[in-house]
Formats: sequence, C-alpha cells, structure tokens
Amino acid sequence: MRLNQKDILEIVPIRKPMLCVDEICEIDYGNYVEGYRNINKDEYWGNCHFVNQAIFPGTLIIETMAQISAFMFYKGKDTKTLESYLGRVDKAKFLKVVTPDCRMYIKAHLLTKVNNLTKMHCSAYVNNEKVATAEITLFFLNAV
Repeated sequence: MRLNQKDILEIVPIRKPMLCVDEICEIDYGNYVEGYRNINKDEYWGNCHFVNQAIFPGTLIIETMAQISAFMFYKGKDTKTLESYLGRVDKAKFLKVVTPDCRMYIKAHLLTKVNNLTKMHCSAYVNNEKVATAEITLFFLNAV
C-alpha cells in the first residue's frame, strides 16, 4: 500500500513544518513500514544548522523515523487516526551527515508491542547508504 502526501494529511494530525513524511512506500501491517522524506535547504533549519554548510539535524532524523514508523499500524481508510507520541529513543547512531537536496528513506521493523506501546528498529538511508539507526518507542492514543 502506498500513501501520498494528500493521504498522509488525512491520517496524521501534524502539518508542515513539523510533518516529516512525504510518502509511505510500503506497509506490512504490524511488521514493517517504509517511507521517505525529501530533505530541502529551503526548510526552516536550512539557513541556521549550520550557516555555511546546511546539515539536516539529527533530532529531525529521529522525528522522521517516529512519524514514518507510526504508519506500520495503518490498516486503510477505516483507520481513524495514527495519533502517537514519541516515548523513548534507544541506541541512536548517526553514521553519516545528511545534507539538503536528497531523499531520506526510513525502514522500520517491529521489535515488540504491548498494548498501545510499540518498539521499532529504524534505519535511515540516503542514496542506499545507511545514515542513521535507532530504536523508537511510540505510544498510540488509540488501540493498534
């Protein structure tokens, strides 16, 4: 199942500049999700992080992982919302610098799920090179 920007805006209660998802490419409900974010220098961080060499902030890599991971529990049009909160980040590693004008793919696999708490292993890729990994724990407001 693929979800474009219009679909995403109908599902999540987040808007630009904090929306970190441009497209969801694949969903294997409760097991795996893959999506991407286009990284552009004209975003709010582009002229200040850092002034002479724009670098996509690590905190936004983590936020992108969290937002895309939530789509692992999207069942289709019957899903009312994917409202979730980032509960914890473990084992975060930033392997390469991410610069503007690229597409960053996120792949997330479920590690554990207990009630509305889910823990996923996430990896971020640019040009098929792994740039970051982390374990993300999300708390969903509705049952997943």
